[in-house]
This record gives sequence, structure tokens and C-alpha cells, in this order.
Amino acid sequence: MIDTLRPSPDVLVSHLHDETVLLHMGSKRYFHLNDSGQRIWQLLESGVQPSSLAERMQQEFDVAPEVAREGVSALLTSLQTLGLLEPALVA
Repeated sequence: MIDTLRPSPDVLVSHLHDETVLLHMGSKRYFHLNDSGQRIWQLLESGVQPSSLAERMQQEFDVAPEVAREGVSALLTSLQTLGLLEPALVA
């Protein structure tokens, strides 16, 4: 059963001061995440379920629920399309 997403093993992550930089080893492309993208990545790394991300972002960034949902959905879709995230199987 796929319940969550996880960083792809093909991605190297560097958390530097105020930013997160991703390197996809397959494509050799670098990606820089903004503040909200960085927080979403950190939450995914810590095992937070995608279904909980919008609520967390709403609380932490003080945005409207629909703004949080749309932003999280757009970022997760983009990160998956780029091969930076992959589905994780959980029992």
C-alpha cells in the first residue's frame, strides 16, 4: 500500500543555513527549494504523510487552507515528475 512519499535514493540533499539544495544524480541537475518547499522536504524526510502536509503548512506559514493544499499538491507533483520523490510502501 502506498501511503507516503520519500526522497528518491538518486537525490543528494544539502541543508545549508537557510536553504535546501537537491542534486538528482541521474540527471545531474540541481534544484533549490524556497522556504515552504524546504519545509515540505524536511517534513517528508521525517516521515510526515503527504495528507498531513497542507495542514502543517497552513499552521506554520499562516496561509489559507486552499492555498496550502494547492501549493503542497503542486510541489509534490513537480518533485515526483522530476524524479526527486518516489512512492514509499508501508505495511
